[in-house]
Amino acid sequence: MIDEKMVQKDDKGILSLTQKGSECAKEIYEKHCFSYELLVSAGIDDKLAQKEVCKMEHDLSEESFQKIKRIVQKYECTPEPLAMLDIKLLLLYLL
Repeated sequence: MIDEKMVQKDDKGILSLTQKGSECAKEIYEKHCFSYELLVSAGIDDKLAQKEVCKMEHDLSEESFQKIKRIVQKYECTPEPLAMLDIKLLLLYLL
């Protein structure tokens, strides 16, 4: 991560996030929270959702994440959120 300029080490050897590292961490955390809520709302057991989210937050491309996010936001505006969207099929297709 130091080579990628996401972490810096001071003279005492203490590591801290750089601006780039902080932005990356925020993006991963957003994917984590969003993906967890998505899985749970699809009826996936909490324990399994936590396990799957760890894979999704790192492996899901930013492009796929943004597209899924847009679809979910679009359908949350209807009286029955996600009613017309089979999330399980969508996730199987993407993974």
